Amino acid sequence: MRVGFTSGVFDLFHVGHLNVLRRSRLDCDQLVVAVAEDDVATQLTGRRPAVPFAERLAVVRSMRPVDVAIGRMSTDVLDLWRQVRFDVYYKGGDWPGSPRGDALERAFADLPVEIVYFPYTRHTSSARLREVLGETGPAAPADA
Repeated sequence: MRVGFTSGVFDLFHVGHLNVLRRSRLDCDQLVVAVAEDDVATQLTGRRPAVPFAERLAVVRSMRPVDVAIGRMSTDVLDLWRQVRFDVYYKGGDWPGSPRGDALERAFADLPVEIVYFPYTRHTSSARLREVLGETGPAAPADA
């Protein structure tokens, strides 16, 4: 059985997120998705998510392509692999050749993990949505 995996913040859920989930599920027998917990998301992106973790996890769990959704409680991708033991890691097309894509490839270089990049949805992204919404700084905490 080919276990596929992807992870993300999934804040301001949009069609680009849906595209990665759909395409990932077509390439594996089981798709496991990790949703970054609020503090982990802040460490990874430099901003607090607009939508709280429990709500983002509920949205991802409700998606048809997703077999299992888990919380991402660490920034260490190898922790995720040890937890899930996936065969293939799916990411968006904005990752290859970037510092974070290079780091991902180095992390899995000695493990039996294939990394697959899907085309980036250029006209819709979380960054673009924040721009349109006029967000200029980190999102306010959910309880503010």
